Amino acid sequence: MFLKSNCRSIAAASTQLDASSAGSKGPSLIRKEEAALREASAMSSREKRPTGFCKHERMVVALARGLTRRLAGVRSQAITLVWLVFISSGITLAQEPQTDDGQNVRDIVLRMMAVRRENRNRSRTFLVKRDYRLFDQNLQPKAHVVARIVFVPPDQQHYRIEGGRGGMAEQILKNFVKGETQPPDDPRRQEFSPDNYEFQLVGQEVLHRRLCYVLAVQPRRQERDLIRGRIWVDAQNYEVHRVEGAPALSPSWWLRDLHVLIDFANVKGMWLRTFMRVNATVRFRGRFVMESRDLEFRIVSDASSLEM
Repeated sequence: MFLKSNCRSIAAASTQLDASSAGSKGPSLIRKEEAALREASAMSSREKRPTGFCKHERMVVALARGLTRRLAGVRSQAITLVWLVFISSGITLAQEPQTDDGQNVRDIVLRMMAVRRENRNRSRTFLVKRDYRLFDQNLQPKAHVVARIVFVPPDQQHYRIEGGRGGMAEQILKNFVKGETQPPDDPRRQEFSPDNYEFQLVGQEVLHRRLCYVLAVQPRRQERDLIRGRIWVDAQNYEVHRVEGAPALSPSWWLRDLHVLIDFANVKGMWLRTFMRVNATVRFRGRFVMESRDLEFRIVSDASSLEM
């Protein structure tokens, strides 16, 4: 209406000007034309928007401004919420699972590695008499071997078979003794360390009357000297009580479904293996179980004096 009203005022003024221009213009006519123009201009300047329309327009503008402010506030809150969720998610992802006493897998592994280094530094020459037994899938004994093994730090081992029985099955045990006493090519590639394994904390269990952290271990390489499974780490002294799992790579074509369990204990101030069980399927022969236990142990001051 505001535009239409102005247009009518301008049209009225132009009509009057056109009509007056048809005749001669005297002073009185000129004064009349000027008066008409002033009146048209005054009408244009005095013309106002309808009161009702202006009231509604102000309400709409106020409402629009209020909505704009509210939307801006909601948008700001939404952005803040998104950032909070993002940050909290990042913190959750960065945090590692923890035990009841606040330990995480990184701390456990680092302390375990430090303890194992101390164990190597405390190693002394010792002699162990070890009993090896082979059972079939029905746990019927198939062979038996007793070996005397001398360990010389850091990684030398010498052995002698003291007795055995079982025919061809006995030879399997003798080959096993020979294989496990061979020095590793690079001991560092067998260690439980982040270079060789990925670790995951899966829980806590009591083993050998000791509370232990249970860690899942995943080899970083497919090698027969690495194991895929779990280790039990003492929650107090960080010694490894048990290793259980399967080799990342089978040591022989003849063996399938190989499963290993090894227990460790403190023996005269040194943390040593005391028991081993190996389950495996031998091709064309079936399932077998091999167990070894330490029968005797003594510290040796001079390994050269021993007859091997």
